Parts: sequence; C-alpha cells; structure tokens
Amino acid sequence: MSEEKSENAKHDEVYRQFFLVPRVVQALIEHFVDEELAAALDFERMEQLETTHLTPMLEKRESDLIWKIPRPGGEALHVLLMLEFQSSQDQAMALRVSLYAQLMLYRLTRQDSSLGRGGLPPILPVVIHSGSERWTAPRDVFEMIAFEGSGLPRELQPRMRYHLISLRELEHRALLRGA
Repeated sequence: MSEEKSENAKHDEVYRQFFLVPRVVQALIEHFVDEELAAALDFERMEQLETTHLTPMLEKRESDLIWKIPRPGGEALHVLLMLEFQSSQDQAMALRVSLYAQLMLYRLTRQDSSLGRGGLPPILPVVIHSGSERWTAPRDVFEMIAFEGSGLPRELQPRMRYHLISLRELEHRALLRGA
C-alpha cells in the first residue's frame, strides 16, 4: 500500500471510530443534514448494520458505516444511514454509493422477501470529505451518464444522490464568520 493510501486509510478509520458513537450520528443529522428528519428518528434504538456486501458475482464490497435508525413509536419505517469517509477525491463516488445502497437493499430483500414489494427502507447516503482540495465529483449517478444524443429518455436513467459534508467548506465558512 502506498504511503498516501495508508495515510488516507488512517484518516478514514479515525472518522469511522468517531461515528460509531450514536450521539455523534444524531448530531451529524441534526446539524448537517436535516433537523426535521432528526426529530422524526429514534436515536435511542439505532443499531449498526453489516457493512460487507457480496455482489451477485460473489465479489466483496465494503462500505464504511451503516446505521439503522427507527422512527419513534416502533413503526416499521427505518432510515438506513450510510456514511462514507473520503480523504481524497473519487470521481466515481456517486456510482460507489449507489452500488453499496443497492447491495444493502438486495441483502435486506433476501432476508425478508416482503420488503421487495414497496417496503424497502429509505436510505440517507452521506459522504464526509476531509481532504484539503475542493470536492468536484458528481453527487448523483445521473450526472455521470452521457446520454445526450442517445435518443434515450432522461427519466429512464438511474439516479442516486448522496449528501456531501465537506470539512474544508465548513472550515472556510467558519473563517469567513470569524470563528
């Protein structure tokens, strides 16, 4: 493993350990994603899910961290929070997040076949970028598809968007506010 990749892996592991704490995950959703969503979730009953996925071709894929967060009152609806930690740019991040989400949902339907009939839980994919460079990667698979001139309808193209939290941008905003 190159020295740069090793350093990136260390950063990613530090973030992963930080977000193993349920209160930190709650603060992340409340302050950086959506306050209304946070109010609709039961963080006391959240649980971690398996992050290793097998493709139908039996290839192993590993996402960073997945939390299952139920709603208060015990309703069946859950939000699956997927966290990906990136210290370097990945132009295919939208595709990677989409793959992890689809593999996770596929595994859930294999465990409970009734989920495949409109009962899949919503997913909240979040990428936390800790690198020093500005994040320029597409945030939706749809943005990666060059379908102009293909004659194919835009509405039939796949979509999967992730929420980006750029620590660099947060630092710049804090500096502008004089914090």
